Amino acid sequence: MIHYLVTRAHAYTMRTYLETWQRDLSGRVSFEFYEDFPYRHHIAGGTYIFSDLERLNAAQLEVAQAYADQLRQGGGKILNQPRNVLRRYELLKLMHEKGINGFNVYRLNDSRTALRFPVFVREENEHTGSLTELLQTEAELEKAITELTVAGKDARHLLIVEYCHTADSGGMFRKYAAMKINDKLVPRHVLFSSGWVDKHPDVVDMGKIGEELAFLKLNPHENELREAFALARIDYGRVDYSVVDGKVTIWEINTNPVILASPGKCEPDRLPGQARSARGIAEAFELIDSPTNGQVIDLKWDRKLMRDLGIGAGDEFAAAVKQGLKRVPGIQLLREKLRAL
Repeated sequence: MIHYLVTRAHAYTMRTYLETWQRDLSGRVSFEFYEDFPYRHHIAGGTYIFSDLERLNAAQLEVAQAYADQLRQGGGKILNQPRNVLRRYELLKLMHEKGINGFNVYRLNDSRTALRFPVFVREENEHTGSLTELLQTEAELEKAITELTVAGKDARHLLIVEYCHTADSGGMFRKYAAMKINDKLVPRHVLFSSGWVDKHPDVVDMGKIGEELAFLKLNPHENELREAFALARIDYGRVDYSVVDGKVTIWEINTNPVILASPGKCEPDRLPGQARSARGIAEAFELIDSPTNGQVIDLKWDRKLMRDLGIGAGDEFAAAVKQGLKRVPGIQLLREKLRAL
Protein backbone atom coordinates (compact mmCIF):
# COMPACT_ATOMS: atom_id res chain seq x y z
CA MET A 1 0.00 0.00 0.00
CA ILE A 2 1.11 3.55 -0.81
CA HIS A 3 0.03 6.18 1.72
CA TYR A 4 -0.09 9.69 0.26
CA LEU A 5 0.30 12.32 2.99
CA VAL A 6 -1.14 15.71 2.06
CA THR A 7 -3.04 18.71 3.40
CA ARG A 8 -6.77 18.02 3.27
CA ALA A 9 -7.59 20.77 0.74
CA HIS A 10 -4.97 19.65 -1.79
CA ALA A 11 -5.46 15.93 -2.35
CA TYR A 12 -6.82 16.65 -5.85
CA THR A 13 -3.27 16.63 -7.19
CA MET A 14 -3.06 12.85 -6.83
CA ARG A 15 -6.79 12.08 -6.90
CA THR A 16 -7.31 13.43 -10.44
CA TYR A 17 -4.57 11.13 -11.75
CA LEU A 18 -6.06 8.08 -10.00
CA GLU A 19 -9.61 8.82 -11.12
CA THR A 20 -8.78 9.46 -14.77
CA TRP A 21 -5.42 8.28 -16.05
CA GLN A 22 -4.69 5.36 -13.74
CA ARG A 23 -7.76 3.87 -12.10
CA ASP A 24 -5.98 0.54 -11.62
CA LEU A 25 -3.83 2.17 -8.94
CA SER A 26 -6.75 3.59 -6.94
CA GLY A 27 -6.98 0.62 -4.60
CA ARG A 28 -3.26 0.76 -3.88
CA VAL A 29 -3.09 4.42 -2.80
CA SER A 30 -4.65 5.78 0.38
CA PHE A 31 -4.88 9.43 1.39
CA GLU A 32 -3.82 10.59 4.83
CA PHE A 33 -4.12 14.18 5.96
CA TYR A 34 -1.62 16.14 8.03
CA GLU A 35 -4.48 17.70 9.98
CA ASP A 36 -5.33 14.25 11.39
CA PHE A 37 -1.79 13.24 12.42
CA PRO A 38 -1.89 14.32 16.08
CA TYR A 39 -5.02 12.21 16.63
CA ARG A 40 -3.56 9.02 15.19
CA HIS A 41 -2.22 6.36 17.56
CA HIS A 42 -1.88 3.37 15.24
CA ILE A 43 -0.98 3.25 11.56
CA ALA A 44 -0.50 0.51 8.98
CA GLY A 45 2.80 -0.36 7.37
CA GLY A 46 3.66 0.31 3.73
CA THR A 47 5.20 3.14 1.74
CA TYR A 48 4.59 6.72 2.89
CA ILE A 49 4.98 9.74 0.58
CA PHE A 50 5.28 13.00 2.53
CA SER A 51 3.94 15.54 0.03
CA ASP A 52 2.80 19.17 0.29
CA LEU A 53 5.62 20.03 2.70
CA GLU A 54 5.76 23.61 1.39
CA ARG A 55 2.42 24.37 3.02
CA LEU A 56 3.24 23.15 6.55
CA ASN A 57 4.05 25.60 9.32
CA ALA A 58 6.88 24.91 11.78
CA ALA A 59 4.78 22.94 14.29
CA GLN A 60 3.10 20.89 11.57
CA LEU A 61 6.49 20.11 10.07
CA GLU A 62 7.71 18.83 13.44
CA VAL A 63 4.63 16.59 13.74
CA ALA A 64 5.27 15.27 10.22
CA GLN A 65 8.89 14.51 11.13
CA ALA A 66 7.85 12.76 14.35
CA TYR A 67 5.41 10.71 12.28
CA ALA A 68 8.18 9.83 9.81
CA ASP A 69 10.63 8.90 12.57
CA GLN A 70 8.17 6.46 14.13
CA LEU A 71 7.28 5.02 10.74
CA ARG A 72 10.93 4.36 9.98
CA GLN A 73 11.48 2.71 13.36
CA GLY A 74 8.45 0.53 12.69
CA GLY A 75 9.74 -0.57 9.29
CA GLY A 76 7.76 1.77 7.04
CA LYS A 77 9.28 3.07 3.80
CA ILE A 78 9.47 6.87 3.54
CA LEU A 79 9.77 9.22 0.57
CA ASN A 80 10.67 12.82 1.56
CA GLN A 81 12.02 13.17 5.07
CA PRO A 82 9.98 16.24 6.15
CA ARG A 83 12.70 18.13 7.99
CA ASN A 84 15.38 17.37 5.39
CA VAL A 85 13.54 18.59 2.29
CA LEU A 86 14.61 22.02 1.05
CA ARG A 87 11.64 24.27 0.52
CA ARG A 88 11.37 26.98 -2.13
CA TYR A 89 13.53 29.72 -0.59
CA GLU A 90 16.31 27.42 0.61
CA LEU A 91 16.28 25.49 -2.68
CA LEU A 92 16.56 28.58 -4.90
CA LYS A 93 19.29 30.05 -2.70
CA LEU A 94 21.27 26.83 -3.02
CA MET A 95 20.70 26.60 -6.77
CA HIS A 96 22.15 30.10 -7.11
CA GLU A 97 25.11 29.39 -4.81
CA LYS A 98 25.93 26.22 -6.78
CA GLY A 99 25.88 28.13 -10.05
CA ILE A 100 22.92 26.15 -11.39
CA ASN A 101 20.65 29.21 -11.46
CA GLY A 102 21.78 32.61 -12.65
CA PHE A 103 19.06 34.36 -10.62
CA ASN A 104 18.75 34.86 -6.86
CA VAL A 105 15.85 35.03 -4.40
CA TYR A 106 15.29 37.18 -1.31
CA ARG A 107 12.98 37.37 1.66
CA LEU A 108 11.66 40.85 2.40
CA ASN A 109 14.02 41.31 5.35
CA ASP A 110 17.13 40.13 3.46
CA SER A 111 19.77 42.62 2.37
CA ARG A 112 19.04 43.74 -1.19
CA THR A 113 22.35 45.36 -2.01
CA ALA A 114 23.00 42.76 -4.73
CA LEU A 115 19.42 42.61 -6.03
CA ARG A 116 19.17 42.75 -9.83
CA PHE A 117 16.08 44.21 -11.50
CA PRO A 118 13.65 43.36 -12.94
CA VAL A 119 12.09 41.22 -10.20
CA PHE A 120 8.71 39.81 -9.25
CA VAL A 121 7.07 38.81 -5.97
CA ARG A 122 5.61 35.41 -5.17
CA GLU A 123 4.56 33.40 -2.14
CA GLU A 124 7.04 31.06 -0.52
CA ASN A 125 4.57 28.37 0.55
CA GLU A 126 1.94 28.37 -2.22
CA HIS A 127 1.88 27.60 -5.94
CA THR A 128 0.16 30.76 -7.11
CA GLY A 129 2.99 31.88 -9.39
CA SER A 130 3.96 35.53 -9.66
CA LEU A 131 1.78 37.95 -7.70
CA THR A 132 3.09 40.96 -9.65
CA GLU A 133 4.13 42.12 -13.06
CA LEU A 134 7.86 42.50 -13.64
CA LEU A 135 9.05 45.30 -11.38
CA GLN A 136 11.79 47.53 -12.75
CA THR A 137 12.79 49.71 -9.79
CA GLU A 138 13.01 49.69 -5.99
CA ALA A 139 10.08 52.12 -5.87
CA GLU A 140 7.88 49.78 -7.92
CA LEU A 141 8.91 46.87 -5.68
CA GLU A 142 8.05 48.71 -2.46
CA LYS A 143 4.70 49.81 -3.88
CA ALA A 144 3.88 46.21 -4.88
CA ILE A 145 4.84 44.86 -1.45
CA THR A 146 2.65 47.45 0.27
CA GLU A 147 -0.32 46.59 -1.96
CA LEU A 148 0.11 42.84 -1.34
CA THR A 149 0.30 43.21 2.44
CA VAL A 150 -2.71 45.54 2.49
CA ALA A 151 -4.56 42.90 0.47
CA GLY A 152 -3.83 40.36 3.22
CA LYS A 153 -0.65 38.61 2.07
CA ASP A 154 1.66 37.68 4.95
CA ALA A 155 4.93 39.56 4.46
CA ARG A 156 6.82 36.74 6.18
CA HIS A 157 5.95 34.42 3.30
CA LEU A 158 6.68 36.72 0.36
CA LEU A 159 9.74 36.24 -1.82
CA ILE A 160 11.45 38.63 -4.22
CA VAL A 161 12.72 36.70 -7.23
CA GLU A 162 15.09 38.06 -9.85
CA TYR A 163 13.71 37.66 -13.36
CA CYS A 164 15.53 35.27 -15.67
CA HIS A 165 14.71 35.65 -19.38
CA THR A 166 14.34 32.24 -21.03
CA ALA A 167 12.56 32.96 -24.33
CA ASP A 168 14.15 31.86 -27.58
CA SER A 169 14.96 34.27 -30.42
CA GLY A 170 11.34 34.09 -31.57
CA GLY A 171 9.97 35.09 -28.17
CA MET A 172 8.78 31.57 -27.23
CA PHE A 173 9.04 30.45 -23.60
CA ARG A 174 9.37 26.77 -22.70
CA LYS A 175 8.69 25.33 -19.25
CA TYR A 176 9.82 21.76 -18.80
CA ALA A 177 8.77 19.40 -16.00
CA ALA A 178 9.80 15.99 -14.72
CA MET A 179 8.58 13.80 -11.86
CA LYS A 180 10.85 11.96 -9.44
CA ILE A 181 9.33 8.96 -7.68
CA ASN A 182 12.03 7.36 -5.58
CA ASP A 183 14.68 6.19 -8.10
CA LYS A 184 12.63 6.84 -11.25
CA LEU A 185 12.70 10.17 -13.06
CA VAL A 186 9.83 10.52 -15.53
CA PRO A 187 9.64 13.44 -18.03
CA ARG A 188 6.26 15.16 -17.75
CA HIS A 189 5.76 17.89 -20.34
CA VAL A 190 6.97 20.94 -22.19
CA LEU A 191 4.64 23.92 -22.02
CA PHE A 192 5.01 26.59 -24.71
CA SER A 193 3.90 30.17 -24.15
CA SER A 194 4.39 33.63 -25.55
CA GLY A 195 4.33 35.01 -21.98
CA TRP A 196 6.93 34.65 -19.23
CA VAL A 197 4.40 33.28 -16.72
CA ASP A 198 4.01 29.82 -18.21
CA LYS A 199 1.55 27.76 -16.15
CA HIS A 200 -0.61 26.61 -19.06
CA PRO A 201 0.32 26.03 -22.72
CA ASP A 202 -1.07 28.84 -24.87
CA VAL A 203 0.80 27.79 -28.01
CA VAL A 204 -0.01 24.30 -29.30
CA ASP A 205 0.73 23.22 -32.86
CA MET A 206 2.12 20.11 -34.51
CA GLY A 207 5.70 21.37 -34.29
CA LYS A 208 5.39 21.98 -30.55
CA ILE A 209 3.68 18.62 -30.01
CA GLY A 210 6.52 16.90 -31.86
CA GLU A 211 9.07 18.69 -29.69
CA GLU A 212 7.23 17.62 -26.54
CA LEU A 213 7.08 13.98 -27.72
CA ALA A 214 10.83 14.00 -28.37
CA PHE A 215 11.40 15.36 -24.84
CA LEU A 216 9.18 12.66 -23.33
CA LYS A 217 11.05 9.92 -25.19
CA LEU A 218 14.61 11.17 -24.67
CA ASN A 219 14.48 12.63 -21.14
CA PRO A 220 17.43 14.82 -22.20
CA HIS A 221 18.11 16.60 -18.89
CA GLU A 222 17.97 13.57 -16.58
CA ASN A 223 21.49 13.90 -15.15
CA GLU A 224 21.11 17.59 -14.27
CA LEU A 225 17.70 17.00 -12.73
CA ARG A 226 18.94 14.12 -10.60
CA GLU A 227 21.60 16.46 -9.24
CA ALA A 228 18.95 19.07 -8.39
CA PHE A 229 16.75 16.54 -6.62
CA ALA A 230 19.73 15.24 -4.66
CA LEU A 231 20.66 18.77 -3.55
CA ALA A 232 17.03 19.37 -2.54
CA ARG A 233 16.91 16.02 -0.70
CA ILE A 234 13.58 15.25 -2.37
CA ASP A 235 12.53 11.68 -3.20
CA TYR A 236 9.09 12.55 -4.56
CA GLY A 237 8.12 15.69 -6.45
CA ARG A 238 8.03 17.53 -9.76
CA VAL A 239 10.73 19.89 -10.92
CA ASP A 240 9.74 22.82 -13.14
CA TYR A 241 12.60 24.27 -15.14
CA SER A 242 13.76 25.97 -18.31
CA VAL A 243 16.92 25.79 -20.41
CA VAL A 244 19.01 28.94 -20.82
CA ASP A 245 21.92 28.80 -23.30
CA GLY A 246 21.84 25.02 -23.12
CA LYS A 247 21.90 24.99 -19.30
CA VAL A 248 19.10 23.82 -17.00
CA THR A 249 17.61 26.55 -14.76
CA ILE A 250 15.42 25.36 -11.86
CA TRP A 251 12.21 27.24 -10.99
CA GLU A 252 10.98 25.00 -8.18
CA ILE A 253 10.48 21.44 -6.98
CA ASN A 254 6.88 20.90 -5.88
CA THR A 255 6.34 18.03 -3.43
CA ASN A 256 2.59 17.92 -4.14
CA PRO A 257 2.31 18.52 -7.88
CA VAL A 258 -0.70 17.96 -10.10
CA ILE A 259 0.52 14.69 -11.61
CA LEU A 260 -1.51 15.06 -14.80
CA ALA A 261 -4.50 17.23 -15.62
CA SER A 262 -7.57 15.22 -16.56
CA PRO A 263 -7.61 14.08 -20.22
CA GLY A 264 -10.58 16.34 -20.93
CA LYS A 265 -8.43 19.40 -20.17
CA CYS A 266 -5.64 18.35 -22.53
CA GLU A 267 -5.46 19.23 -26.22
CA PRO A 268 -6.34 16.04 -28.13
CA ASP A 269 -3.08 15.98 -30.10
CA ARG A 270 -1.08 16.03 -26.86
CA LEU A 271 -2.90 13.02 -25.37
CA PRO A 272 -0.55 10.30 -26.74
CA GLY A 273 2.45 11.98 -25.14
CA GLN A 274 0.62 12.55 -21.86
CA ALA A 275 -0.51 8.90 -21.85
CA ARG A 276 3.12 7.87 -22.23
CA SER A 277 4.06 9.99 -19.21
CA ALA A 278 1.11 8.59 -17.22
CA ARG A 279 2.32 5.03 -17.86
CA GLY A 280 5.83 5.89 -16.74
CA ILE A 281 4.50 7.37 -13.52
CA ALA A 282 2.30 4.30 -12.91
CA GLU A 283 5.33 2.04 -13.32
CA ALA A 284 7.24 4.14 -10.80
CA PHE A 285 4.38 3.89 -8.27
CA GLU A 286 4.22 0.14 -8.75
CA LEU A 287 7.92 -0.13 -7.91
CA ILE A 288 7.50 1.66 -4.57
CA ASP A 289 4.30 -0.12 -3.54
CA SER A 290 4.94 -2.34 -0.53
CA PRO A 291 2.62 -4.78 1.29
CA THR A 292 1.42 -3.98 4.79
CA ASN A 293 1.32 -7.67 5.81
CA GLY A 294 -1.03 -6.72 8.62
CA GLN A 295 1.67 -4.57 10.18
CA VAL A 296 0.50 -1.96 12.70
CA ILE A 297 2.84 0.74 13.98
CA ASP A 298 2.07 2.39 17.33
CA LEU A 299 2.50 6.17 17.57
CA LYS A 300 3.36 8.35 20.55
CA TRP A 301 3.21 12.13 20.56
CA ASP A 302 5.24 14.66 22.49
CA ARG A 303 2.97 16.60 24.83
CA LYS A 304 4.73 19.95 24.21
CA LEU A 305 4.36 19.50 20.47
CA MET A 306 0.65 18.89 20.90
CA ARG A 307 0.36 22.06 22.98
CA ASP A 308 2.19 23.99 20.24
CA LEU A 309 -0.57 22.87 17.90
CA GLY A 310 -3.26 23.92 20.38
CA ILE A 311 -4.35 20.33 20.99
CA GLY A 312 -5.27 19.13 24.48
CA ALA A 313 -5.80 15.60 25.79
CA GLY A 314 -9.57 16.04 25.57
CA ASP A 315 -9.31 16.93 21.89
CA GLU A 316 -7.24 13.82 21.21
CA PHE A 317 -9.64 11.55 23.05
CA ALA A 318 -12.70 12.98 21.31
CA ALA A 319 -11.05 12.58 17.92
CA ALA A 320 -9.99 9.03 18.71
CA VAL A 321 -13.54 8.06 19.66
CA LYS A 322 -14.94 9.75 16.54
CA GLN A 323 -12.47 7.90 14.30
CA GLY A 324 -13.34 4.59 15.94
CA LEU A 325 -9.88 3.72 17.16
CA LYS A 326 -10.88 0.70 19.26
CA ARG A 327 -7.61 -1.08 19.63
CA VAL A 328 -7.22 0.37 23.14
CA PRO A 329 -10.38 0.06 25.30
CA GLY A 330 -12.04 3.42 25.73
CA ILE A 331 -11.77 3.58 29.50
CA GLN A 332 -8.06 2.72 29.43
CA LEU A 333 -7.44 5.36 26.74
CA LEU A 334 -9.27 7.92 28.87
CA ARG A 335 -7.14 7.04 31.90
CA GLU A 336 -3.98 7.48 29.84
CA LYS A 337 -5.11 10.87 28.63
CA LEU A 338 -6.05 12.08 32.11
CA ARG A 339 -2.71 10.83 33.47
CA ALA A 340 -0.90 12.92 30.86
CA LEU A 341 -2.59 16.17 31.90
